[in-house]
Amino acid sequence: MDFQLWIHKLAALIQEMLSVRVSPVNRKVLAVTYAPRLPSLGNKPLFEAISGWNRPDILMNKYIEDIRSTSYGYAKYTISENVIVSDFIPMAGGQRYTPDLFLAALSDHQPKMEDRADYDAILNQFQVLDKIRSGSIDEVWIMAYPFGGLRESRMGGPGAFFCNGEVLENTSSAGRRFIVMGFNYERGNGEMLENFGHRAENILNQVYAGKTGDTNLWERFTRIELDHPGQAEVGTIHHGPNALLSPDRDDHQWAETRTVLSRHRTWYNFPNLSGESEPTSIAAWKAGDITWGHHSWWLHHFPHVPGQTAGVSNNWWKYIIDPDQVSNSKGKNE
Repeated sequence: MDFQLWIHKLAALIQEMLSVRVSPVNRKVLAVTYAPRLPSLGNKPLFEAISGWNRPDILMNKYIEDIRSTSYGYAKYTISENVIVSDFIPMAGGQRYTPDLFLAALSDHQPKMEDRADYDAILNQFQVLDKIRSGSIDEVWIMAYPFGGLRESRMGGPGAFFCNGEVLENTSSAGRRFIVMGFNYERGNGEMLENFGHRAENILNQVYAGKTGDTNLWERFTRIELDHPGQAEVGTIHHGPNALLSPDRDDHQWAETRTVLSRHRTWYNFPNLSGESEPTSIAAWKAGDITWGHHSWWLHHFPHVPGQTAGVSNNWWKYIIDPDQVSNSKGKNE
């Protein structure tokens, strides 16, 4: 094992052991893997047929452990229903890729169809709204391939809001909010955590909507040196505290090497945020895969303890894991 990765995991374990616990939650998942078989590639499932792509089951098991670890044991996912579909995702307008069309799109790296999966068809096929309402599942993970038209995350149910993907319309009959995650088995666990990180960002934006000044702790958490000189904290899923480019640009800035002063470590002691800044650089999160390293480091800073601060739970994971916990009234959360 890479030495830096080992240190990272050990530090995370120590933090989990020392943290004040909140009661964990168990979340049941419907996992749908689209794994079409292509005759020209030996009729194997797509993730096996193309060299370098990943096994969805391995990715999902690692993701479950990553979320459990970064939430300090709070979020415990279980795949209660695992479906493998030997076909392509239904796309907008009733289309589907054929093996030949898909391979042409893959070789050109240009999708040939509108980049939009037919979520209504997917939800209907797997009776998702009924299963959410009955409690047999809590969310959906879709594992697929490039050009599948999936969004990183979409929210449905009554009062659903933007979650790094458009709201799933006509889903109020589910009775509660739920999320459909979209993953790509061409990519790795770092990218899965990035999808989750954007989900977290959008949910916390909603949680803290309407709060200003010192009461908006999410705004404080995301500060980087570039926009807040001398006041960097933890940053965003795209931007470490030492990023050189502003978060309003669509750039990934967790591999920047410069050192800045950051108060990221104070978030481990939330709600006590007193403490001095310290020199912070890529060394803080460089562990094996830099994408996974940064995102795991970033998520480990989320508050995860009992109590409230300014009307918001001191356990941010409560909202991220279960968006039904976010109040409909902006800036007021229970």
